[in-house]
Amino acid sequence: MSRRIIVVLAAVFAAGSALAQNNVSELTSTGDNNNATVTQTGSNNGSFITQLGTFNSSETEQTGADNISDQYQRGDENSILLLQSGDLNLSVQDQEGLGNFQIAIQAGNGNEVMQTSIGEGNIAFTSQQGDGNYGEQSQEGFIHLAESDVIGSANISLQAMYGEDNWGILAIEGDENYAEQYLDVYYNTALLAVTGNQNTAIQWQLFNENWAEMIQFGDGNFGWQYQRGNVNQTYGSQNGNLNQNIQLTYGSNNLTDAQQDGDGNFAEQLQGIVYFEGQYYLDIPTNNNTAEILQDGFGNFASQVQSGPGGHHAFTQQTGDGNYAVTTQTGDMHSSVIIQNGNGNTAVVTQMNAMPAP
Repeated sequence: MSRRIIVVLAAVFAAGSALAQNNVSELTSTGDNNNATVTQTGSNNGSFITQLGTFNSSETEQTGADNISDQYQRGDENSILLLQSGDLNLSVQDQEGLGNFQIAIQAGNGNEVMQTSIGEGNIAFTSQQGDGNYGEQSQEGFIHLAESDVIGSANISLQAMYGEDNWGILAIEGDENYAEQYLDVYYNTALLAVTGNQNTAIQWQLFNENWAEMIQFGDGNFGWQYQRGNVNQTYGSQNGNLNQNIQLTYGSNNLTDAQQDGDGNFAEQLQGIVYFEGQYYLDIPTNNNTAEILQDGFGNFASQVQSGPGGHHAFTQQTGDGNYAVTTQTGDMHSSVIIQNGNGNTAVVTQMNAMPAP
């Protein structure tokens, strides 16, 4: 069964006066090889598309203010495209099947976009440009790619990926942005790049052989990286003022990296994780881990804690004034190197092996 439905709704301007449209389009396709196109121009427009079957394609373009778009697809090899231009727009994209493709582009102020993909080989792309935008991407399955690109102020972008061989990429440029990535299961890759002021970036990775990198450039940034599993790699780099970078790794054969260039930076690396009063917890299974901190600036503080039996390695290098470094290792076959160049630096290294049983 093959159907092609094209709906075009445009704003109509009467002679001498412009009339804001309240157009509503509700489109339902059931079967195979369906195409749906909705074009709306005006204000307060609404578009609702539901497609069930295979080889479906849906495209919605809205221009104006206060628009709403809902795209729902179930089947295989579906495609969704949405273009919104205006203020206070809302877009919801929901796909389930194999080889799905989603794109949402919004330009304006106060826009929201939500993308959900379930299946294999899905791709979701979100681009938001404007002020006060909110974006969310959720993917479940294998070989997914989610990318979010945001330019503006006070933006929030979230990514959640469940499965194997998933890629999550976030790039934010603006002020007071918040970005979070959550990757669960195996062979996942997460990348965060934030440029602006007062940004917060958080990365979560669970299970084995995951790769995470966080890059922040600006003032007052905060970074949080958490990995739980084996053979995971975490990289963090911050360039600016008043930055904080906390890296938490729990598992075996993990690599942790923190690089900071600027003033008043704080970097903490915990493997096996401990930290008491302020919480964290989860202690022991870590071995053969490597932790590295490089700091250049004024008033930096670096702390490395490694626990569990095995050959740990910790490296701390500080260049500047008023730096303070603490390294604590518990287990056997530890190695610790601290290099400080500047004024008023303090280095404390504590290594402890368990006492042999009587």
